[in-house]
Amino acid sequence: MVAERTYRFGPLERGGILLGMRWPQLGLMVGVMLCILGALRSPVILAPGWIALAGALGFIAFVRVDDRNLDQWVPILFGFTMQKVMGETVFRGALFRTGNSSDHLSKTALPGPLSSLVMLSVPVGNGRYVAVVKDARRGTFTAVLQVQGSQFALLESGDQQARVDAWGELLAGLTIGGGRLSRIQWLERTLPDSGDQLQRHWRVRGHHDGSWAAEAYQEVIDAAGPVAQRHETFLSFQLRARDVRRAVQRAGGGDHAACTVLLGELRTMEAALARASINTVGWLPPRALAAVIRMTYDPYSIEMIDARGGAASDRAGGLTGLPSGIDPAIAGPVRTVTSWDHYRTDSGFHTTYWINGWPRVPSPAAFLAPLLMETTCRRTVSLVVEPMPGRKAEKAVNRRRMAHLGEQQMRDKVGKVTTQRDMAEASEVERREQELIAGFGAFRFHGFVTVSADDLDGLAEACGEAETLASRSRLEMVRLVGEQDQGFSVAALPLAVGVS
Repeated sequence: MVAERTYRFGPLERGGILLGMRWPQLGLMVGVMLCILGALRSPVILAPGWIALAGALGFIAFVRVDDRNLDQWVPILFGFTMQKVMGETVFRGALFRTGNSSDHLSKTALPGPLSSLVMLSVPVGNGRYVAVVKDARRGTFTAVLQVQGSQFALLESGDQQARVDAWGELLAGLTIGGGRLSRIQWLERTLPDSGDQLQRHWRVRGHHDGSWAAEAYQEVIDAAGPVAQRHETFLSFQLRARDVRRAVQRAGGGDHAACTVLLGELRTMEAALARASINTVGWLPPRALAAVIRMTYDPYSIEMIDARGGAASDRAGGLTGLPSGIDPAIAGPVRTVTSWDHYRTDSGFHTTYWINGWPRVPSPAAFLAPLLMETTCRRTVSLVVEPMPGRKAEKAVNRRRMAHLGEQQMRDKVGKVTTQRDMAEASEVERREQELIAGFGAFRFHGFVTVSADDLDGLAEACGEAETLASRSRLEMVRLVGEQDQGFSVAALPLAVGVS
């Protein structure tokens, strides 16, 4: 019997510059010293004002509220206030920007940070197309692959480990040998199942003879379908044009050449996923990706979209003459409203969390099982991964190592106690350095959880359930208050949108 391998993560680095203080805190401390100097050099009647200002700056620098310093709340409060003042908390979709249907460029109107995205329809042969999402502002190209989940948690530990190792080899290939992909997103979501697939299978293959058995089977399908829950999993692969400038130029230059280079990478990834025993459904065409986006913004549209698919090229059983998916030009929301702690779209209320703490104690590979498999609410779990080239990773580790050594020397000089957290962070940096020397790849990653419901009361209950299951998965989550629209764009949609 194979011994079960465990994994653990280091603490979230605070990124201090001097004695654990960040640049804003250092700036505030400089302000405190200037205020003290002003109090010493000013008339006695003005000294209390200087001292009060110094106390206020120190208070802002070091007092924490909801696991954040007050100086970290300032940009969030300022940004949300400016959104309110400028009227940017409300987005109204461009209903009449449907564009030219014969154009391969579909103008998908999306809110906020997604406004620069356009969807390209790239032919791949045999009358098939793949959707490539271009970010005109950042020069990136993204394709989305739908995959099928497996009963990973039910496998023997040896089989689990083999799959984890295969997935690790796939990721390692992105950091060595001139890997061209700049970002990968893994997204798993739950949706209310409309029961359309059951109905479609029964309509096509069932024996409709009016018998008691046929009527009873129809009643069972009618009752079971709408209360079921389905899981969907997507992998998004992104290529940055400037990183593959020469390959794009060899292919002829322009968007078409960039898409050609991306398609070559997609074939490589599909083969690597097959070796990792990951079952793929296929690369999403424009109408399918548009349907994924639309169902995210408008959960009430799920039943309508599921019923489509009756065109000659689709599987039998759908509504006659209606092709599957929807027009990319109408994939975006009709209206969204950004609030402090939630985000409202056409027919849903959403709250997004950032995972700021991963298991720090040894945990099995399936540590996310409670969050992924036991939720009854609508939720999306997303992981955005950016591979770091070897030299860049080494420089980053060396900077952190030198910073820790400098902080240790400064603590020794001023007599400040070295805490267990300081030692844990330094130990984590050493572990990363050893892994880089041994040839392992380095990644920058962020995890998110988006919880959705039909109303605010339901959203509160769903958030409570998600927080409980995240705790069982040994995750620490922070609600992205004041940044819910940005969090939703990154976490709920398989578009591989990055974070700063």
